Amino acid sequence: MKRRSYAVLGAALVCAAPLLVSCSSGGAPGDGASSSVSCPTDWDETVEAAKKEGALTWYTSVPTEPAEGIATAFREEYGIAVATLKLPSSNLLQRYAAEAQAGRIGGDVLSAGDAEAFATNEGAEAGWIAPLEDLDLPNLPNVPEQFVREYSATIQTQPWLFSYNTDLVSEAPTSWEDLNNPAFADTTFLLPDPSASAAYIEFWDFIEAQYGADFITEFAENHDIRVYSSGGAVMEALAAGEGGFRVPSTASSASGVIEAGAPVANSLPALTTGVEIQTSVTACGKSPAPNAARVFVNYLLSEEGSALLAELSGDISPFDAAGLPADYEAPRPGASERTDEILAMLNIN
Repeated sequence: MKRRSYAVLGAALVCAAPLLVSCSSGGAPGDGASSSVSCPTDWDETVEAAKKEGALTWYTSVPTEPAEGIATAFREEYGIAVATLKLPSSNLLQRYAAEAQAGRIGGDVLSAGDAEAFATNEGAEAGWIAPLEDLDLPNLPNVPEQFVREYSATIQTQPWLFSYNTDLVSEAPTSWEDLNNPAFADTTFLLPDPSASAAYIEFWDFIEAQYGADFITEFAENHDIRVYSSGGAVMEALAAGEGGFRVPSTASSASGVIEAGAPVANSLPALTTGVEIQTSVTACGKSPAPNAARVFVNYLLSEEGSALLAELSGDISPFDAAGLPADYEAPRPGASERTDEILAMLNIN
């Protein structure tokens, strides 16, 4: 079993334009925790302590525009500034781990696709990440149960779907069972490297849970499969006609080539799983603004904050049951740790 570890990676702090002054105060990355920090259990006292801290830093894989939008809305409601560090999930976790190992965590809040796996494997063991139940967040009990885990809660979801080249595929697939549909036996499938992200491993774990390991092995043995190093490279290849399907895909990842006029369309199975952006909180005393972090995450987990983030990002709120596919299932806990097994099933070396 392969465990992910995260090493040093540099990055720049990005702040929303209205927040530039506030971003430079109250704890920027690298400032570390205050020796006098305290985290009250009473929520009103937590909010007051958060306002005194005045600012927090959010390490996030949420795209810049929606991240800045939610940060601005939060500042307007609470008077607390949010500085955002935007990176892809794996790079973000490398940055966080490097700072934590050096004893100077700059991120008060961590939102990434692999956050729960990171917290479980490294963050919790080292005491970097707080269990959610210890934070006494008023909105946490309202979040649908399937989106709450021990160290993180999901703040947005992108369901996995098929993207396909309409010049090469005449009939859209409707179910993941179509991976082995004889009608597509001669069609090339384009895959992002499953080992590039825990989210891809979670997808194939879902496929195995639904249809069995032999189903994946049969898919790998009976199709021309091409593996690409990144999701962007796969989508460009699909648009160029190098294959008929990209599996798995998301609506947002396909939107660019579709808007550019490429012969690409999507098909969303009713039974599917998805990419979930999970949010964790740095443990009290480990980062500069632990109380502001709690108040901000509580806002992200409110129906109001969640709906705003979904509107800004185009993704789906965990509160929006109608927006999710009819039989949506959250990724299974621990699925991201099955990299070696999944690669073997897919015959990817």
